Amino acid sequence: MDQHALERIRHAVHTAAGAARGAGLDNCDLGDLGDAIEAVRQQLSQAHPSPIILTLYLNSIGRSLLGKPSAREALDDIDAALRQAALPAAWGSQRRRSSFPRQTRT
Repeated sequence: MDQHALERIRHAVHTAAGAARGAGLDNCDLGDLGDAIEAVRQQLSQAHPSPIILTLYLNSIGRSLLGKPSAREALDDIDAALRQAALPAAWGSQRRRSSFPRQTRT
């Protein structure tokens, strides 16, 4: 993983931390999200961060922020950071489905 991809992940995590504070999450969810953010930061402080651990926690952060309008920028940043690092975004399809209102038949 190149340095630019790691910097993009750092930026995405910073944005996600701010979005989490403003997303109206309950204390339990906010605590879990904080733990995931801290795990990513710990990996980023390593000489060779684990792509598996980064993928796991970045996707967890993304799923936690889904459906929160105030977190849209953070979700975009996480998605872009995962793509640049060539890591899979496991929550992207959920995001696309949740972006469209359900149509009901009458």
